Amino acid sequence: MTGVHVNRTHYPLDVTGEVDIPGLAYEQLWSTSVCTLTNCMHDCYEICPFYEQLQYAMDVRSLCLFTYYVSRDDRIARQAILQLHSSYRAHLGLLASRSPASQLQIIPHFSLFWILTLVDHFEYFRDISFTRKLIPVCDGILEYFAGRVDPELSLVSSETLFWDFTFTSSLYAHTMQRLLPVVKAIGRQGLAGEFEVRADTIARAVKQHCRLGEVFTDGLASSADVTRDFSQHNQIWAVLCGAATGDYSRKLPRQYLPMAQSKPSVKEDLQGPVPATEFTKPSQAISFYLLRALSAARSTLYDDVFHDMWQPWLDQLSLNLTTWCENEVTLRSDCHAWSCVPLYELMAEVAGIRLAEPGWSSVSFRPRTGLFPLFKAVVPLSSKLAPGTAHVVWRLSEGWDKASVSLRLETGAAVDGVPIYVTYPDERQETKFGLQLGFTL
Repeated sequence: MTGVHVNRTHYPLDVTGEVDIPGLAYEQLWSTSVCTLTNCMHDCYEICPFYEQLQYAMDVRSLCLFTYYVSRDDRIARQAILQLHSSYRAHLGLLASRSPASQLQIIPHFSLFWILTLVDHFEYFRDISFTRKLIPVCDGILEYFAGRVDPELSLVSSETLFWDFTFTSSLYAHTMQRLLPVVKAIGRQGLAGEFEVRADTIARAVKQHCRLGEVFTDGLASSADVTRDFSQHNQIWAVLCGAATGDYSRKLPRQYLPMAQSKPSVKEDLQGPVPATEFTKPSQAISFYLLRALSAARSTLYDDVFHDMWQPWLDQLSLNLTTWCENEVTLRSDCHAWSCVPLYELMAEVAGIRLAEPGWSSVSFRPRTGLFPLFKAVVPLSSKLAPGTAHVVWRLSEGWDKASVSLRLETGAAVDGVPIYVTYPDERQETKFGLQLGFTL
C-alpha cells in the first residue's frame, strides 16, 4: 500500500469568512466548524452525512445562520426553507420535522424553528417577495399552537399526539416576537398586532405559572418536583421570550449555570438556587441559544463564560476529531453541523458584526475586545452591501488596559456608506456613517 487518495464532494460553498486569533485552539474551533458545515452540505443540508442523512428543521435554522457568517451564499438556505415549506400538512397545521424524506415524522416545535429560519433569511437578505408567499404557512403553524393553549393558564398544553418539549410555550412566544417585524414589513399590520398580543400573553403566563423562587420550572411550578423538574433550557427560553427581563435576566444565569457562579465578579449578586436543584444541561445544539440568552442580558456574563463554554469542543479535538459530534454524551454522529456554534460566536459576537436593519441597511458593531489581546476577522456581508466584507481588527496594549480597534467595510455596491451603530464595552453607544472607523479604548 502506497497511500490513500480521497475525493471530497459537497456543495460548492465559497467560504469568505476568516478569523485570525493567536494560539491553536480557536483556529481549530473555526476550521473544524467550517469542515463540519461543508461536509453537511450536498444537494441539501443534511444532518448528518453518515447517520441520518436528513434535513431537519431545527438543525437547518442553525446551519443557515452559520452559512451566512462564512459565505454570502443563501441558495441552499432558500432551498431548505422551500423544501420544508413543501412538507406542510394543512390538516395538522405543522411541517414535517424533516424534508425531503420518505417517512413522515412530526416534531411540533421544529415548525417554529422553521419560522425562525424564514425570519433570519428576511433579516439578512430582505427579500420581501420570497418571504411574503410563505407567511400563510407561518400563520397556520402558529394557529396550531394557539389551538393548544389552555384557556385558564394561557400556556401551550402538553396534550399532543406528538413528541413535545418542556420549553414549547416560551419558544412559541419567542417565534411570534421575532416574526412581528417581518409581518409589519410586508404590510400585514393586523396580523402583527394579533401576534404581539398572543406573545405577550404567553410570556406573562410563563412568568406567572412556571417560576419557582428565582428559576423557571420544566412544567407548572405548582406541581414541580424540585429534585428533577428544572433544566437550563427553560431558563434560556424564559430570557429569549421576555419572561425574564432586565436585572432578572442578568442574574438568572448565576442560578443555573455553574461556570457563571464561579466568576468572582458575580458572587456578590448570587442567591442560592432552589435547594437540591440540578439543572439538565443543554446539548451542543442548544448551547447556541444559551449564548443568545447571555448576550441578550447585556451584562459581562457572556464574556465571563466565553472561554469555558468551549470545553466540550476542545475535548473532541483532543480525540483527534476533524468534525464535530452530535453531542458530548452519545457521540452518535461525528459530523453534526448544528455543533458549529463557534462560526456564529466568533463573527457575530466576538468580532461584533451584526445587521442593525434588514438587508444590511445599517450595521451594528460591538466588538468584545476583552476576550483576545489580538483579533482579526473578515465577515461576509450580503444584500445591500454585497458583494462585501467587514474587516475587524483590534490589538490590546501589553497591560490589556488599552485597545486599538478598526472596522473597514469593503463593498462592491454603489454606496457611500451606511449607518454604523457602535456599542463600546462600557455600553456607551454612538452612531457613525461611512465605510470605516477606528477608535482607541
